[in-house]
Amino acid sequence: MNKKFEQICKMSQVVLKKYVEMQLKYTHEDITVGDGFVFAKGTFPVLLVAHMDTVHDFLPDAILYDMKKDRLSSPNGIGGDDRCGIYMILEIIKNYNCSVLFCEDEENGGIGARKFIETDL
Repeated sequence: MNKKFEQICKMSQVVLKKYVEMQLKYTHEDITVGDGFVFAKGTFPVLLVAHMDTVHDFLPDAILYDMKKDRLSSPNGIGGDDRCGIYMILEIIKNYNCSVLFCEDEENGGIGARKFIETDL
């Protein structure tokens, strides 16, 4: 059971945006929080990207663990796309100072990514 991943799955996009911003402050000096995205400039020449919204209408209030099959599930869906990506990125940047982009509203037409590419970043 991974409580950090479970917490990420249960967060709304608004709360998750604040959460990733706070987490990036531990690993990055140059963080930009914009309308639709959070970007952190790293020193390692790789950009890691994930989106903060999910396709599900409701956030999971309970996550069920099947230890025999090593699976997670929820009646509302766990939002694994792309909460898994967010979790993995937060783990990777503990060891590698990659640049990071977390986008909002990818499931609604890539809105956050479009807003990011319109910036000078």
